[in-house]
Amino acid sequence: MRSRSATRGGMTSAGVGALLTAARGTGVDRIVVGVGPLACHDGGLGLLQALGAGEDLARLPEVRQDWAGTNLVLATTTEATLLGFNGASALLTEDFGVAPAVSQRLEGELGRLSDRVNQVVPPVKELLTGLPRRPEREVGSGAGGGVGYALQLLGARTVPGARLLLDELGLRERLPGSLLVLVTTSYDGATVHDGVVAETAKAALDTATPTVVLAAEVAVGRREGMALGVSGSYEPRAGEDLPATAARVARTWTPPPR
Repeated sequence: MRSRSATRGGMTSAGVGALLTAARGTGVDRIVVGVGPLACHDGGLGLLQALGAGEDLARLPEVRQDWAGTNLVLATTTEATLLGFNGASALLTEDFGVAPAVSQRLEGELGRLSDRVNQVVPPVKELLTGLPRRPEREVGSGAGGGVGYALQLLGARTVPGARLLLDELGLRERLPGSLLVLVTTSYDGATVHDGVVAETAKAALDTATPTVVLAAEVAVGRREGMALGVSGSYEPRAGEDLPATAARVARTWTPPPR
């Protein structure tokens, strides 16, 4: 089985599979794969084929077994699923302006891919409902146009990338008693829900750490920011660049000399 989107214009995730193999070959204890919202959009088919699943994915069960003992982490910037109204293909139109006809065609291709996967690896059933747990509906499976889906099929644990960095860098322990300053290009409706700003501000809120946001463009009201724990948001004034804005805000938040 070969997805047309995987072969058109070099759009394949096979390189990710090669990188995974190389990383495991070094003997590391854990492999973290950072995946954004847009990439090759082949549903991770190329990745799975590169690991030996075969053109029609008939050997996918063996590949899953081979990788079962590897500690894989999917660090994602999106909660998009592979399929559906909030899926990888739908977001192409919503976020990137791809023609709806193209998104619908890609949705169909990914749907056929997931049908094949569910055929060779029947989904497990939920304990409470008894219904199949569909991997194509898992949070983060749409990351990277389906690279997240393939990694989850291999057993990867999914975590927001910003949250992973907070823990790995030990930033949570450094927040109490500090002023957290977050700098972003745009502080808008998307920013307050996902990503570095949202995750870091939530962590600061847990420790009552004041947070301010500096952005080239602020499109979020004070009420939305307060719900996130943001004490203030600032954008450049006329004739002011972002460094000058930072200097002005620093004077506002610096305690007066005693």
